[in-house]
Amino acid sequence: MITSTQRVQEIIDVEPEMQVSVLAPKHDHLMNSGWPWRGEVEFEGVDMRYTEGAPLVLKDFNLKVGGGESVGIVGRTGSGKSSVLLTLFRLMHIHSGTIKIDGVDISSVPLEILREMIATSPQDSIIYEGTLRDNLCFDLSGGGDAESDQQAWKALEIVAPELAGRFSQQGGLECDLGGGASLSEGEKR
Repeated sequence: MITSTQRVQEIIDVEPEMQVSVLAPKHDHLMNSGWPWRGEVEFEGVDMRYTEGAPLVLKDFNLKVGGGESVGIVGRTGSGKSSVLLTLFRLMHIHSGTIKIDGVDISSVPLEILREMIATSPQDSIIYEGTLRDNLCFDLSGGGDAESDQQAWKALEIVAPELAGRFSQQGGLECDLGGGASLSEGEKR
């Protein structure tokens, strides 16, 4: 039980995220223009460390990804793969350098806009408590409609036909996944 208390204390001690600015008229153009427009991401001379005084995790990191390109970042444990993503979402502050999305320096974009406009696919597979529909559709209204159910099922058949066959025998979209306890890591992905 003391671990819970320690975790609460750690959360209390976390510095709040730095807000460059609040939503202001100068940022309306980003929201109204459909930014990011092309999806070009550029890291220019980025240095990042996890804590003040610690060694740099990213040192003079440069990367340019064109809009519409798919890129995989691979490397050994501790090589900085996750650090790149943490800096892109501004979960970690960079010591120097710039990160731009479609030419816009993300340090000038309010966090609420930045994080609303970009997304990532986590490397960990997560299955939520609930039905197959709950995990495929993310329908917050509590119930799917026939069209979205058909789309979800068709997607499952395309991506994982063997799972579609298995789930069709176990109640289809109403199959209770139980948090994924009966699924392998590969099936969860």
